[in-house]
Amino acid sequence: MRIPLAAALAALIALALPVAQARAEGSTLEDAKRNLEVFGGQLKDRKLGNEDLNGSIEAIATDFFTIAQPAEKAPEALAEGADEEARKAHAAAQKAYEDALKKHRAAVRDWQNAALDLVFRALKLVAYDAKNKANLRDDVNIKASLVLGDLLGDARLSECRDAKELEKLREGWSKQIRDALAGDLEEPKSDYQVPVAVLENAFAALGKINDAKSLAWLLENYSHTNNAPAQVERLKAAHKALLLFKGVKGELRFQLVEKFSTIYSAAEATANNAAANSGDAKQRTAAAAAKKFWDDVKTDAIAVVNYYATGPDGKAPANAEGQALTTMKDLFVWFSENSRKNRAPWLDEKTDAAK
Repeated sequence: MRIPLAAALAALIALALPVAQARAEGSTLEDAKRNLEVFGGQLKDRKLGNEDLNGSIEAIATDFFTIAQPAEKAPEALAEGADEEARKAHAAAQKAYEDALKKHRAAVRDWQNAALDLVFRALKLVAYDAKNKANLRDDVNIKASLVLGDLLGDARLSECRDAKELEKLREGWSKQIRDALAGDLEEPKSDYQVPVAVLENAFAALGKINDAKSLAWLLENYSHTNNAPAQVERLKAAHKALLLFKGVKGELRFQLVEKFSTIYSAAEATANNAAANSGDAKQRTAAAAAKKFWDDVKTDAIAVVNYYATGPDGKAPANAEGQALTTMKDLFVWFSENSRKNRAPWLDEKTDAAK
């Protein structure tokens, strides 16, 4: 009789309070809170070294999913033949245990929210060096963007949240990161260029979070042929981020492949024609710029089209001999031949309930 009752209690707790997979216990909640207080103070200290700030970010990342459980333990299973008084006492002990876990779950959720706020501040942290036209906190920006994307993309984020809370959290943070990128990450001066590594990791955070609105935003804003150097660097970073999204619906994949193959097949053609251009100096300069632009973006742009043109069956675009397509011209032709939305590869994989 003891084993079935214990199993039933365990199942009840599992349903009411999702728990993490087995892991080593980390800091206590109080220690984790003190770590946040220290980090908040560090962010205001302009003289503090980047290694100290990055160490604190790493400590927060370590604590994020490993805060120790409360001291309360689940009560032992009732003995066979327990009387009414014992049953009432056991029920009260069980409720106290579950209440403690719920309280702890809420406290950890609040701590995680506060931690994300501080890491995001570190992502935008600026200590501008006018002499060298550089942000002395670049290393911190990179570390923060890496950690922010990893934490928000982690499946364990659901341990203290239901599905709606989790979706809202990720949507909210994705928007904040998009806004930061649109604002050039709090760029301090007009003569300051955000380093490529900062851009790449900030864009990558969007892909790790995997929010559909971010993918649509990237498609709208980062599928162009503006060949200004700063714009090209952002474009390349955005294209790399597009390769990190998972489980994208067929309709959105279709839109992306259609737009990319159209815009960049034209850019590829212009670049190839430019190689033989024998016009005047102005024409030669424009031709060289067009070729350089395509040389800069073609690897990632072609990879993006191949990635999103691959359906749930894993079958990527290929020619009649089964060889991968490595030019945008070939991908454009392939799309033209496979542009019916109600056919593969644009159909979504059916769930068991829909089959």
